[in-house]
Amino acid sequence: MEKVLGIKYLHEFDRHLQGPTWGYPTEGAYYRDAASTDSLLSVRIPLFALHAEDDPVSRSLAIPNYLWC
Repeated sequence: MEKVLGIKYLHEFDRHLQGPTWGYPTEGAYYRDAASTDSLLSVRIPLFALHAEDDPVSRSLAIPNYLWC
């Protein structure tokens, strides 16, 4: 509980609470398993993806927007 109360950053929360709760050895392993990259790469039909410019989970460069320029 002391570690959790001292958390300042999201990755620390994931390292000390989320990862161990779900059986992940590191926050990196947790992020990799939770990432949508594999799913996105397997899309075979046209896809319209919308997210906020300041989304803390999906960076603005995550999906190329050069197709729309």
